[in-house]
Amino acid sequence: MRYHVLAVVERDEDGEFFSYSPSLPGAVSQGDTADEALENLTDALAGCITSYLDSGESIPWVDEPEKPKDAVITKWIDVN
Repeated sequence: MRYHVLAVVERDEDGEFFSYSPSLPGAVSQGDTADEALENLTDALAGCITSYLDSGESIPWVDEPEKPKDAVITKWIDVN
């Protein structure tokens, strides 16, 4: 199944890139570059979704996630 999820990459005060999804709280990752952080988030989201599905729990989607203003990358991605 394919899920359309909002992904955000930001840069912290140390210059590190971190990523998260306002669509699915708790799914976070990081990377050496913005693109790597986004790619790692895609993997984290897939694992998080699989975990919910395997446990029989409903996925706690946020229907209207907020888009942060200071993000390096904000885009909708597909997660398989």
